Amino acid sequence: MHKQLYLYVNALSDFGSRMNLIAVSALFSVFANSPVWLMAYFLARQAGAVLSSLFAGVLADRFDRRLCMIASDLVCAVVIGSIAIVPHPLTAVIAAFVAGIMYNVFQISFDASIASLFGEGNVKRTNSRIVRLTMIVTVLGFAVSGYVADLWGFRWIVAFDALTFLVSAVMLFRMRWQTTHRRVPNESKGKWGTDLAEVFAYLKAERVYLHLILFAFLFAFGGTAWNYGLPLLSQRDLSHQSTFHGLMWTMMGAGGVVGSFVFAKVRLRAIPAFLTTMVAFSLTISLVFWSSQQAVILGFLFAAGVFDAGAQLYQRTMIQTSDGAYRGRVLGIQALFVRLGYLLGFLVAPALLMVISLPVMIVVVQGVVTGIAMLLARTFSDSARQSLPK
Repeated sequence: MHKQLYLYVNALSDFGSRMNLIAVSALFSVFANSPVWLMAYFLARQAGAVLSSLFAGVLADRFDRRLCMIASDLVCAVVIGSIAIVPHPLTAVIAAFVAGIMYNVFQISFDASIASLFGEGNVKRTNSRIVRLTMIVTVLGFAVSGYVADLWGFRWIVAFDALTFLVSAVMLFRMRWQTTHRRVPNESKGKWGTDLAEVFAYLKAERVYLHLILFAFLFAFGGTAWNYGLPLLSQRDLSHQSTFHGLMWTMMGAGGVVGSFVFAKVRLRAIPAFLTTMVAFSLTISLVFWSSQQAVILGFLFAAGVFDAGAQLYQRTMIQTSDGAYRGRVLGIQALFVRLGYLLGFLVAPALLMVISLPVMIVVVQGVVTGIAMLLARTFSDSARQSLPK
C-alpha cells in the first residue's frame, strides 16, 4: 500500500516543483536585472543536472538506492527552503544548481528501482501511472501557481515545495525493497572510472539500450523546438495570449492523460509501438504550427499529447529492462544525453528562427529527428529482438 501511495507523494513533489518555478520567477521580478537572474537560474539548474548525470548513475549502482533518494529529498528540502528564509536571487541560483544535482540523484535511483519496488510484471503499468500523474501535475501546477503566488506570495509556495520533499523522505524511510544490485570489489571502490568503463562495455554488448539513449537525445532535441515555439504561437491572439497559451498546455496534458491510459491497456509490441508513437508525435506537433484555427491547434495538441505519452511509456519501460547491476549508470548516461539534447536544441531553434519562419523551423527540427530515428530503426529493431525480454 505504501509503495502505491508513494507514486502520489512523488507527484505531489513534482506539483510543488512546478509551482516553485513560477514563485521564483516572481521573486526575480522585484530585483534589478531580473532577466539576467532568470537566465542564471535556468543555466544553473541545467548545469547541475548535466554535471551530475554520470555521477548519479554510479551512485545508484554502488549504494543503497533508497538511501540515495532519501538523502536527495532532504538536501532539496534544505536548499529550496533556504529561498524562503533568504529571498535573494543568488540564493535561488545556488539552490537551483544544488537541486539540479539532487534531482538527478533521486530520479535515476527511483527509475532504477521501479522493477524492484512494484514487481517485474508491473513495470509498464507503473510507468503508465507515472506518466499520467506527471501530465496531470504539469497542467495543475502551472494553472494554479500564478494565482496562488499572487494571493499568498512566493514564500508560501517555496515553503510548500520544501515540505513536499520532507514528506517524500519520511515516506521512503518507512518503505523497504531490494535497493542494492551490485557488490563493488574492494580494489574498485575508489575507481569510479571503472564503473563507467563497465557500463560502456555493457552498452556496446547490449546495443538496444544505446539506441534508446540516442532516441531520448533526439526526443529532447526535438522537444526544444515546440517548447520554444508554443509561446510564440500563442501571440497570434494578442487579446487572450496568456489564456490561449495556458489552454494549449492544458490540452496537451489532457491528451497525455488519455494516452497513458490507452497505451497501458492495449497489447502492442513495444518496438514498433515506440517508433510509431514517436513518429506520430513529430507529425502532429508539426501540424500544430501549420494550423490557423485555434480549435484545430488545440485538437492537434491533444493528439500530440496522446502520442507523447505513448512514446514516453514505451521508452521508459524498455530501458528499465536493462540489467539491474548496470541500470543506474544506463539511466545516468541517458539523463546526460537528454540534458545535452535540450541544451543543443535551445541553441539551434532560436538560431533557425532568425532565418526561417516558425512553422518551417518546427518541420526542419522534427524532420531531422524523424529522419535520424528512421535510420536507427532497423538496427534498433534487430538489437531489441536479441536483448529485450519477451
